[in-house]
Amino acid sequence: MSMQFVYTQQDFVTDLCRNSGNNSATRSLSTKFDATIRAGWADRMARRLFRYQLGDLQTRILQGPHGYVAQLNIQRGIERRKPQEIVLTRFAIQVGIEAVLLSSDPAFRMGFNSLGAFASVNHLHLHGYYLDHALKIESKPAKPLCPEKGFYRMLDFPAGFLFYAESEEVEKVAGAICEVTDFLVNDNIAHNLFLTRGSPPCGQMQSEQDCLLRTGVRIAVWPRISCFGAKEESAFNVALCELAGHLPFKNKRDFEVTTENDVISIIQRYLLPDDKFHRLEQKLTEHLMCL
Repeated sequence: MSMQFVYTQQDFVTDLCRNSGNNSATRSLSTKFDATIRAGWADRMARRLFRYQLGDLQTRILQGPHGYVAQLNIQRGIERRKPQEIVLTRFAIQVGIEAVLLSSDPAFRMGFNSLGAFASVNHLHLHGYYLDHALKIESKPAKPLCPEKGFYRMLDFPAGFLFYAESEEVEKVAGAICEVTDFLVNDNIAHNLFLTRGSPPCGQMQSEQDCLLRTGVRIAVWPRISCFGAKEESAFNVALCELAGHLPFKNKRDFEVTTENDVISIIQRYLLPDDKFHRLEQKLTEHLMCL
């Protein structure tokens, strides 16, 4: 029996920010959404309905400016489903953004893997999870491309596009994101999406206080090289989590010895060449400006 979660815009959390010097949020009171998600997860875990039991994961932060969050999760690599075909819709994007806004915890993330980008089951779905570590993507600078549609380019590795939405802009930005993902599908370009609380994007380094704001949602879109039938990496697959800076490692040795430079080298193999990415950027910007 499916369960419905009823909400309105009044339930969106709009006054969230991170505390300086740690990963916690200034607003610690859980919302009804958070309580429902966590209770549902605990219930399914207790009934052993998941493919494997997930407890506390061994974690380390890789040295370097990207602040990669590495976690040892061997069973995820073993038990992962085989990739299947799915296509993203505007409604799904809007639900994803609204789900992040319903949470008072900046640790709550959502994402999507397209066909050729490690999609894992044969129906449309979004991934949602809590990660109690700050990610650089929450505040990294971005260049405006079509800011009236909430469309930016991330200025840091890995190369990708960024949308930003606050509570009153969800429908408009969801529509723009769907225009981009439909464009990618029509051009047979695989892609990953990652949704997280984040600060408003800007082209220059923000003040410390600005970087701590989590009033809106950042939606990263990474066009990438398809990996149909390709040999998987031994350390980690490159999908939505990994592109966002969260690395679930498949084995203990790689978890212990991999450096930031190693991570960049692995991820780079799945990104579009610079010239192709910049041509795509121009096409997408022109496409959104004409709408």
